[in-house]
Amino acid sequence: MRKNRKSDFYTLFKLTIQSSLILDNCTFVVDGGWLLRQVVWSRGKTYNEIFNLYLSYITKFFRDDAVVIFDGYRDDIIGVKSYERLRRKEQCMAADVEIALDKLMITTQAKFLSNIANKFKFVQLLSAYLIANGIKTVVANEDADSLIVNTEIDIKNHRSSADPSVVVVGNDVDLFLLLIGLTPEDNMMYFYKITSTGKQKKVLYSTGYYKEFKPFILFAHAFAGSDSTSAIYNKGKKKRSSIYCKKMTNYAILFQYSTSRIVI
Repeated sequence: MRKNRKSDFYTLFKLTIQSSLILDNCTFVVDGGWLLRQVVWSRGKTYNEIFNLYLSYITKFFRDDAVVIFDGYRDDIIGVKSYERLRRKEQCMAADVEIALDKLMITTQAKFLSNIANKFKFVQLLSAYLIANGIKTVVANEDADSLIVNTEIDIKNHRSSADPSVVVVGNDVDLFLLLIGLTPEDNMMYFYKITSTGKQKKVLYSTGYYKEFKPFILFAHAFAGSDSTSAIYNKGKKKRSSIYCKKMTNYAILFQYSTSRIVI
């Protein structure tokens, strides 16, 4: 399957929010897959010590009312990212490791998390640890992207306009694309992109700036090549981005018509 850089979609999103007032008083919904690698740890620590690093990071940057949502990473469920995980697994193999709170981490973080079986056990134990320490934590059956986005929308729908905002935290552009596509017309949702590299390590986006993308953005993402669809031959996402804004609505409508036919 041909792969593209999903991050190229960020070239579409020039407008960002500069004010920190939203972040000072909001509820964070944290992408657990991003969190696993954002918190850095080394071999030689016990799993209990490692889990405490995650707890401290969450409470320091996202407060204790944050919601953390992890992918399921189960090998008995075939989902939209199963092939993508298999592809990544083939690139970096690591041995299965037995884990418990009092056991020592015997390998590097990168190698450990490259093994899906290790990641599954780690997430199960970490989520139980976070819950026991007062952090609302959910583990999806498989891919968590839609659950993360729908959780933010659901929390927002149960609040008045005067209540604090809800903000998704991560760096996967899929989350913001889903927010644009699924957010009700009369609502505004936020995505807080945090990365460890680059000129802008922390950027706050709002769906309110990109409502014109709503009719076609999910179609454009799938059409361009995502974790579950192949990219168009010899066409990068960055090159197509400017075309989407002008023409993708028409393309999406064409695919939605029941009367449309394949012409070869």
